[in-house]
Amino acid sequence: MSNGTDNFYVSDRVTIEKVTFRNQYGMTVAGNLFMADDLDRGRRHGALVVGHLMGAVKEQSANFYATRMAEQGFVTNWSGAPANGASAVLPSIDMARGSRSAHSR
Repeated sequence: MSNGTDNFYVSDRVTIEKVTFRNQYGMTVAGNLFMADDLDRGRRHGALVVGHLMGAVKEQSANFYATRMAEQGFVTNWSGAPANGASAVLPSIDMARGSRSAHSR
């Protein structure tokens, strides 16, 4: 359903929680966790990781699919690509000095 010019799909049956975790390189990755409001948290549920295309607006692509799957009873998560949005910047190793720094965005 359209909300004027806002075309981001929002469900009144799904809660979105901001989450962060460390990936295998030790970088902080940010994302959103989607769960149906009526989900029985005492039981196990299927889970999906939803990716978004590079260059896509994640709120229009990944959020849409993650929300729709949460409405169907899945616990869903999407995470931003490193160095995008709230996720950490990519580490860089200065080979001459052996030190680590971060790329600017």
